[in-house]
Amino acid sequence: MQFTTQKASAPGPGGEAWFSLIRGGPIYLFLRRIGLAAPGWRGAALLCAVLVAVCFLPLVILSAMDGTLLARQAGMPLAGDVATLCRFLIALPALVLIAPDSDALSRRALAHFLDAGLVQAEGRQAFMQIVKGVVRLRDTVWPELLLVVVAFLPALLPPGTGPLVGTVAGWSFDADYSLTPAGMWLQFVAKPIWLLVALLWIWRLVLWALLLRRITRLDLALHAAHPDGAGGLGFLPALQQRLSKFSFAGGVVIAGAMANEIIYAGATVESIRGPLIAYIIIATLLLCLPLFVLAPRLALLKRQGLFAYGALGDAYLRAFEAKWLRPARRPATESEALGEMGGEYGTLTDLNQAYAVVQNLSIVPVNRYVLAGIALPAVLPMVPVVLLALGVQELITRLFSLLG
Repeated sequence: MQFTTQKASAPGPGGEAWFSLIRGGPIYLFLRRIGLAAPGWRGAALLCAVLVAVCFLPLVILSAMDGTLLARQAGMPLAGDVATLCRFLIALPALVLIAPDSDALSRRALAHFLDAGLVQAEGRQAFMQIVKGVVRLRDTVWPELLLVVVAFLPALLPPGTGPLVGTVAGWSFDADYSLTPAGMWLQFVAKPIWLLVALLWIWRLVLWALLLRRITRLDLALHAAHPDGAGGLGFLPALQQRLSKFSFAGGVVIAGAMANEIIYAGATVESIRGPLIAYIIIATLLLCLPLFVLAPRLALLKRQGLFAYGALGDAYLRAFEAKWLRPARRPATESEALGEMGGEYGTLTDLNQAYAVVQNLSIVPVNRYVLAGIALPAVLPMVPVVLLALGVQELITRLFSLLG
């Protein structure tokens, strides 16, 4: 049963599409009406093919007619525009094709709150109301209308200006920054479509963070001494690592723009280092946002756990010491002491280990492994660009200097 504002009667995770961050909103409804929003991988593949055809094929045709597809006397041809090729042949398909898997992951994560008993019976109705509230926000017109406006705003800028445009004349505009026919399609159609898809993804990540923030305000059955080190919410960092494929697409676009600067404008590692590092940091923080919103709930859980286990430890130790540390009861040897204490000493050890788990509970469940898993997809597209900027000879020289 479809869990949207149009068919919002599903009481819980009883079907494949009981909740969806992707399959909803005005743009999705428009795509569904024209037959481009079928569920699953086939639907994503069809939408991907259509978007690539709309964005890229006219560029090929128009630049071929203009004689700038494969060669140009001054500047770069379309076939040599790494940024454009990366944007429309790698990044755009990636954003579309990861949608089904990401949607299923978020749905399974929500179902886990119920299946694992994190949401108890008395809180189930409030949980479903929170989910429905976020779905209603997803289906609201004004956020996506604002995204459309933002996506088309750069088209109003003069050609050759704006972020990541570059300074090299080529197939899309001449040295005087007058647009070619292919450049007009790029400026007014292709780039806005790409930017809109990226903005829709960012909006979905914000909705996911908002959903988790509201859920954590419920009286969840969390345990400060839970072995996952996150009170029972340790499944969420793993989910964010899977969703980090989004940052790969943006990294490909940044890397392509920097590659153009290196090939056609002679940029160096020092000149491109700032944008590359800035993107990696921003993309990583954005994808960690849903984990940051857990901090208030986990901080409260940690404080309560330290007080509770501290009080339990005080009470148990008083009884333990009163029984076993009196001179009349003190065994002669250590082995005799352990034999007589039996399970009581084991209980004390377990209590110490539980308290240590509470002490180490991460308020923000982002350790170095989670951070590396989230940042890696953003870093990978940058590696070829850095190698290109260094050049083979300089790279070998630097490697030998490190080894020596």
